[in-house]
Amino acid sequence: MKKMVLYFTIIVYLYLLVDVIIFKTLSSPLELFDFNRPWLRSVHMIPFKDMWDVNASVGSNRINILGNIALFIPLGIYLSMLFSKNQSSLVKNIAIIALLSLFFELFQFIFAIGVTDINDVILNVSGGLLGILIYKLLIVTLKEERAKKLIISLGGVVAVLMVLLEMILTIVNRT
Repeated sequence: MKKMVLYFTIIVYLYLLVDVIIFKTLSSPLELFDFNRPWLRSVHMIPFKDMWDVNASVGSNRINILGNIALFIPLGIYLSMLFSKNQSSLVKNIAIIALLSLFFELFQFIFAIGVTDINDVILNVSGGLLGILIYKLLIVTLKEERAKKLIISLGGVVAVLMVLLEMILTIVNRT
């Protein structure tokens, strides 16, 4: 039962991650192939340059920076839970986080749906590392079994709430 809740939570998290990163400007996935939609393709490859956009509000900058970090914290936690027994799990987890973030950036570039930004990758990996650290701290303070139960319970509640919210928003937006 615990594994089912964990996998359900991870699936909901990944769905929300894709929804927030890939489909944030699109009304549906089919719009990716609509040639009449606005195309946004920009590339920022110099690390830390323009991370704080002087033309944007302070709140907008904070949301961008903290959002990119916060989105990947659960990934670090979940990967640590799934691969905690492996000796090379830290390097493997960081590589998975970096590759997933890079995938999202390349996807945005290919489909012209956003800015491909090295700063996003840096912030995403930082969030993933923070998730790994949070998991390690929970293991030390609560012991492994209690930490896993807490993460699965909280993750399951959040996942159910997010699914319900998504359903409500879908119903409201169709009327």
